[in-house]
Amino acid sequence: MEKQATVKGMGKKHQKHTLMGKLIHFFGWWLGFMGLYSSSAVCPFCGQVGCPVGFASAGIFSAIFSTFALYFKDLYLYLKKIFLTLKNVGGKHHGI
Repeated sequence: MEKQATVKGMGKKHQKHTLMGKLIHFFGWWLGFMGLYSSSAVCPFCGQVGCPVGFASAGIFSAIFSTFALYFKDLYLYLKKIFLTLKNVGGKHHGI
């Protein structure tokens, strides 16, 4: 399920997961966050513990947390590249 790839110039091996590996990894994180969140989650509308709306909100928040946990580094590097590009472009126009 996993492929090894060597980053050019670094000599380090990084794992690249197949689609099925990525899904299993995501659902593992999702189940972990779902268990943590739903153990103390109550419905935001009625305040009951067993309400389906509370369980659905726990599932949605778990998916958001799982995505953030898995892809935070990629998002950070992407935003960093964008802001550095904007900084360089802005510096050229203002004579800095």
